[in-house]
Amino acid sequence: MKSLLHELACGIWAIRPDVADSLMPRVQEIFIGHRDRGAYHAALATERRRSDVEAMAEANVRFVSPDGHEQYVEVGAEVKAEQDMVAVLDIAGPIMKNAMCGTSMSSVARWMADFEATREVTGVVLNIDSAGGNGYAMLTLTDQIEKMSKPVVAITQQGMACSAAYGIGASCDRFLSANELDEFGSIGTYVRVPDFSGFYEKEGIKIHVVKATRSGAKNRDFDEMLKGDPKDPGNKHYDALRKNYIDPFNDGFIALVQRNRAQVKDENEVLAGRVLFAKDAMAAGLIDETNQTIAGAIAQVRDLAKKS
Repeated sequence: MKSLLHELACGIWAIRPDVADSLMPRVQEIFIGHRDRGAYHAALATERRRSDVEAMAEANVRFVSPDGHEQYVEVGAEVKAEQDMVAVLDIAGPIMKNAMCGTSMSSVARWMADFEATREVTGVVLNIDSAGGNGYAMLTLTDQIEKMSKPVVAITQQGMACSAAYGIGASCDRFLSANELDEFGSIGTYVRVPDFSGFYEKEGIKIHVVKATRSGAKNRDFDEMLKGDPKDPGNKHYDALRKNYIDPFNDGFIALVQRNRAQVKDENEVLAGRVLFAKDAMAAGLIDETNQTIAGAIAQVRDLAKKS
């Protein structure tokens, strides 16, 4: 629970802000929604009890044989091992390292490592439809993808792969689109920290923070940021956090993209957070093909496996 709350409260984010805003009511329920807090804890307890098989079934994990036969992971069912199977799984919704519900990137990274070690699995297709999420959640999965010797192909179908989700797709061997209106990019990073001081004051709660004598630099950038005016994003109080935390992470994000897709150039605001439709994204080097299908992605995995 602590790791999830930390992600929500002060994590570094690579997500479309319009989508992030749409999720705020649920976040508020978790932090200050007294009526729903019990339901939240119950849901979290259920998540802890879920097995990997249950999580894989929820992520729609399936294995496709050379003849096109699909075997879905189902609770209580056994997946019959066949040669030359391609694992296909969905990455949808907010990218979180430790999800309260849905699929966590920690789980996906662990499954990818299992696929790498399984002789019958030829490669992996990631079916991505996400506006992004937590930056460290992205790195949890991209680190594993970059270790893979087996091919990994990503595809977005009638949806988007933006921010952290784009970082995941960019780390794959190939990145495909199904429709010219699919969206890609939004390569950028920000931190959103809620200021609860007004809420605590209203509740009659005073917060005292006492730092150790030798801990003068601890939390200094965040403390300084909270002095700033949220209506003035250029406020000097934000400078230290931007310089010491947000910018270095963002530079790493950009390096991740360019390391895996050297054809992506720092021009036309492509690396400044711009979102592009598939045709323009392909011209900018963000993706490789459009008008593709899951079947086409699977075929490309097998083709890459033969070449390697």
